[in-house]
Parts: sequence; C-alpha cells; structure tokens
Amino acid sequence: MIGILFSYVGESIIEGVNGCLRGIGRTKVSLQLSLLMNTIYLLFNFLFVTFMHLGVFGLTLSLNISRYSIAVLAIWTLYRNRAHFGLNFKTLRHVDWGLTKRVLKVSVPFAAESTFFNGGKIIMQMMIVTLGTVMIAANAIASSWIQLSEIIPNALSVALVPIVGQCIGRNNIGDAKKLTKSFLGLGTLAFLAVDLGLLPFFSIGMRLFAPAPATIPIIFHIYLVVIVMHALFWSSSFVLPSALRAAGDARFTTVVSLISMWSFRIGFGYLIGIVLGYGIFGIFVVMSSEWAIRAIVFQLRFHGGRWYRNKLI
Repeated sequence: MIGILFSYVGESIIEGVNGCLRGIGRTKVSLQLSLLMNTIYLLFNFLFVTFMHLGVFGLTLSLNISRYSIAVLAIWTLYRNRAHFGLNFKTLRHVDWGLTKRVLKVSVPFAAESTFFNGGKIIMQMMIVTLGTVMIAANAIASSWIQLSEIIPNALSVALVPIVGQCIGRNNIGDAKKLTKSFLGLGTLAFLAVDLGLLPFFSIGMRLFAPAPATIPIIFHIYLVVIVMHALFWSSSFVLPSALRAAGDARFTTVVSLISMWSFRIGFGYLIGIVLGYGIFGIFVVMSSEWAIRAIVFQLRFHGGRWYRNKLI
C-alpha cells in the first residue's frame, strides 16, 4: 500500500500529460508513453521478483521506477510540444483563475464521483468477504476475466472526451452527437467480439487461475449474465457519460452515478446477495442491473438538449 501510494505522484504527472496530448490529437505519443511504462514495469518485475526474489517489495519498487521514469519523460514530451499548448514562462507564472474555475467545474464533480464510486466498490468487496474464501476467489477470477472484454470500451471512453470537447468547442453539436453514437456502437461491437471470442476459451482460461472446482460453475453463470449486460448497457453506462462530461455536464453524471451506486448497487446488492442469500451471483446480477439504470438515464439525457448547453470556454 505504501509503495503504491508513493507512486501516485508519478502516475498523476503521466495521466495529466497524456490527457493534454490527447486533447491536441497526439494520441500516438500518449500510447507510446503508456506502452513504455508498462514495458519497464514488466522488465523490472522479472528482475526484482523472478531473479532477485524481492517479493511484494520488488513489485512496488518496479512500479515506482516505471512511473517516475516515464513521468520525467512525459514532462520532457510536454516541453517538446510546448508550441502546441502555447506554454511559456509568462503563462506559467500567471494563473488564469477564470479558466481554472471553469476547468474545476468539470473536474471536481468527476473526481468526487470517482472517489465515492470506488468507495462503493470497497463496500461491495466487504460484502463478498463475508461469503467466505471460495466466493472471494470466485469474485477475483470472475472480475479479472470480465475485465478483459472491458479494455477496448474503456479506451473508447477515454478517447471520446477530447473528441466531443473539440466538437462542443466549435459549437458543432451535430458532430458531437454523431461521434458519440459511433463510439457507443463501437463499444457494443467490441463487447460482442471479445466476449463471444472468449467464451469458447473459458475452460482454458480457468485453468490459468487454478480455482477450486466448486467455483467454476458460479464464475461461468456470472460471465453469461455479464455478456448480455455488456452488450446491452455497458457502453451507454460508461462511455456515454464521457461525452456528457466533455460537454460540461459533469454535475449531472456525478449525481446519477452516486445515486445509482449507493442506493441501488449497494442497497439491493446487500438485500439480494446477503439478506436473501443469493451470494456473489446475486451481487453480480444487481451490479449489472445498475448498468442498465445508468444507461437509461444517460440515454434520456443525451437525447435531450440540456447536456450541451453548458458553456465553459
């Protein structure tokens, strides 16, 4: 925990620079930084863990080396592209408080949403812990397997922010709507391709985790539920809010996400999974049902006209 917390400063620098690079269309440079960071992380993991047998300390040491080395490279990359940002010492010495306030209007609600959303996920983990070690293992394996199909849609969610932001900045609402719909469609197609592609390899994948035999049917049933909900609702639940935030509608997405998380996912998750005894399968059903609620609300917002009327800059 200490090692990971110490690495957050480096990660924040990298994420900040990557966000800036994506904003000016330099997504290739952002990708190169991320790939290089993960390559360094893997190489030092082999060195510290496999050869030097440093265990968990080796993992955290390699994490910090990779993040801080790329943080230095990211700052140099930002300096090399300073002409595109209009960066000079004069602008760095004088803060534009009006612009900063408008930026914080979007970023603070999003940060609060992330904080409370992850807090809700911790509470969900606390519920699962009470179900015993077999269910803890099933949850960890199911989550890892499910996240494989969420890689591409998560990337689409990140990429959509600067795209919609630039459309809104040019007051081109039509392109913002069209591109958002395209990304939602791409997210759905990605889920269908990856989820259905992974399904025949489920048994092989489970051997890599070496789970207890009793957990495999539970994981499989969870995965079947998630496959359906991924294709139907995940993109509208997580990709679409990126477009709304990019247009300055961050407060709405934050309120909806927090209400759905704390009232439905946690409340009904405890009722169905713990009180009624449906266990981890019931918790996953409630979690995926919460995606549906978020998706419906965000779609209604998107098809209205209020989400793009927030003039930030």
